[in-house]
Amino acid sequence: MHEHLPVELVKAARNVIAEWELESMTDVILGATQPQIRFECSNRPKDALPRTFAGGLPEMPSDLQWPRCENGLLPFIAQIDLAAIPALPNHPLPRSGFLYFFYWCTNETEGEPCRVLWADCDAEALKPTKIAETDILPDWQGVRIYEQERTASIKLGVSMSECLLEQMALESGCLTQADLNDDELGDFPSEFEFDVELELAGGEICLTDHMLWGQSLGYVPLEELLGDLTPSRTGYRNGGETWLNLLQVMSGGNMLWSDAGCLAFLIEKSKLEKCEFDLVRARVLST
Repeated sequence: MHEHLPVELVKAARNVIAEWELESMTDVILGATQPQIRFECSNRPKDALPRTFAGGLPEMPSDLQWPRCENGLLPFIAQIDLAAIPALPNHPLPRSGFLYFFYWCTNETEGEPCRVLWADCDAEALKPTKIAETDILPDWQGVRIYEQERTASIKLGVSMSECLLEQMALESGCLTQADLNDDELGDFPSEFEFDVELELAGGEICLTDHMLWGQSLGYVPLEELLGDLTPSRTGYRNGGETWLNLLQVMSGGNMLWSDAGCLAFLIEKSKLEKCEFDLVRARVLST
């Protein structure tokens, strides 16, 4: 029933469910849960993985063009080595190649330019990028090239869809609409994610980890974030168009999203399943 989840995640989730005395909702909770990948970054290159990092300059194959808008080149955010991602059951990410994330943060308008590129190549094809810093657009702080943080470890994390949790709880009879109107679930999704990740990590997690592929967008509801792009709630169960959080990048160093918030790259589930990254959206999440 929960084949979409790794065995170790199911075990950790069941432990948390038992601690919270919610065994009657086990299937509902696990059904609304998704695995995600957490990247622990380090500013010590000798301790870090060589091909997955945030900031600095990307390493790209010669046939891949740095994306631009009419004003100049988009600032580089992150490079992900997909071959280094732990195997997850049924995950929609490509199994090989590299993902590149670009975004121009001005803190002034919605719909700021972003691009995600996928290069399905081996590491041997990558070359250091040579680009004039002045060709890159400055962000709202005037930064054109962010300080590089290399990934020291890649770990399993957890993400929960609040919309799916509510719908499954209603369908199963665990909760009524009156319960939901009274905010019966409260902060449960975020607290559940935190407690499960504590279980997975053996008691300690880093809250500044970057995250790849998950539904959770922290404290900002998907409805508020996407506005008219939001699918109907039934889309979460019936294979409709849903938006996933492809990558979440936390503030750090001179990479600052508004008042120390985070940057989310969003993609439609159907596009991700086809490895189509041309219509990714980006939003800054901040208090």
